[in-house]
Amino acid sequence: MINRTEPLAFYKSDESENKTSGIERRSIPNFIELYDKVCEMCPNVVKLIYPEEHTLFEQIEFFNNADIVIAQHGAALVNMVFCKPDRAIIEISSSFNTAQRMNVRVLAENLGHHHIPVDQDEEHSPVDVNKIVSAVKDALVSIA
Repeated sequence: MINRTEPLAFYKSDESENKTSGIERRSIPNFIELYDKVCEMCPNVVKLIYPEEHTLFEQIEFFNNADIVIAQHGAALVNMVFCKPDRAIIEISSSFNTAQRMNVRVLAENLGHHHIPVDQDEEHSPVDVNKIVSAVKDALVSIA
């Protein structure tokens, strides 16, 4: 599972074209509740990743070893290119973000992954725990 963190200082500098990142751009207020539920479903196999805290090599290793990736829509999902084929990508995104979600779906499908969308009302709203449970169940079936 991938979570967002506070934006890196770079994004507040003059060098950055985009002045927001991390939890300023999108967030899941009940992320820990979702994480705990997924841990109940898949004990001893869930890792919580904050990509900004890891080197590219470490991120490649995490994704290469993942069977299921759960993340809110964003650049971190592009790391699915490092996953082995036939993995499940659970993408959480707001329903008005359908065009961007399609980009992730197309990338996932072209890489041979199963894309499972989970709706979030807005980019900073809680996510329904039952939707995550259902998505994880679907993911476990799709990669079996």
